Amino acid sequence: MKRLRLVPVLGLSLLGSMLFGCATLVTHAAMPFLYEKAVVPDERVERDLSYREVPAADPDKLRFDWYRPEGRDWRTVVFVHGGGWRSGDRALTVGGADVYRNIGRFFASRGVAAAVISYRLQPEVPWSEQVADVTHAVRAVRQKVVAEGGDPNGLFLAGHSAGAHLSAYAGLDRARLEAQGVPASSVCGIIPVSGAALDLNDARSWELGQSESYYETRFGSEEPPEVWRGHASVSPLVAAGAPPALILYAGGESSVLIRQAHALHERYQAVGAASRLVEVPGEDHSRIVLTLSREDKTAGPAMLDFVRGASCAASEGGTLLGG
Repeated sequence: MKRLRLVPVLGLSLLGSMLFGCATLVTHAAMPFLYEKAVVPDERVERDLSYREVPAADPDKLRFDWYRPEGRDWRTVVFVHGGGWRSGDRALTVGGADVYRNIGRFFASRGVAAAVISYRLQPEVPWSEQVADVTHAVRAVRQKVVAEGGDPNGLFLAGHSAGAHLSAYAGLDRARLEAQGVPASSVCGIIPVSGAALDLNDARSWELGQSESYYETRFGSEEPPEVWRGHASVSPLVAAGAPPALILYAGGESSVLIRQAHALHERYQAVGAASRLVEVPGEDHSRIVLTLSREDKTAGPAMLDFVRGASCAASEGGTLLGG
């Protein structure tokens, strides 16, 4: 029997706060949180690898942990944590559960390499520098993949909440990637999970109560709202030939974040690019993260199927398999 660990409600409140910067996301008086530890041999794990040097920056925020599967020609998931752009870390541990590192072990134990990264936080740096951190990490991870015999054109950028925004932005911004010497075609897919700020110009999201003050403090500038909203949104980057997307959201997500997932999917459909939209039933914004490292839930298998089934090549995007 697999060993499960229950994380108490206090840990859940902390987790909700760390994932999206808002403790009110956890509303139930008692909510058992199942954590199932994935296992990878120590010799296939490397921690605290540097991907960028920035004077005066906390060097630990510019590092990644590496989880390698057996064999060769494997694909790689680069995972970016959430935290409302202002908190979080790859090493987050709640109630004994190493939330993000377990995602890395989950993939590596199933034949897919994983890099779990940290990045500098606001207000130390603006959102554009956070995207730059992710892009630098992608370059370093791709170099690692080449050195160890993986598929350099089989990179998948994934993240949760704010990390969904940053990873999708980095994966779709061809100019940023190529400025770092990363062929845009090496990104075979993006996997935003419970993403925020996917389309800040989406009228329906504002009607549902999207908070202008919340996003203005994170993305706003002296520019008019319609300008900074467009600059910070992921959707405008989606064009024909974009890497396919697997867009996940929790059934218990806020109506705004559910709408944001649909808005990104609609943008993909409008330009003729491949995307799949998946609702993860029975979960909410914080609990969905634990399902990313479980094979008996919706999210983990969907991600594995997407990574394994996508057609990755040194060309424009790929094809999305599995409907």
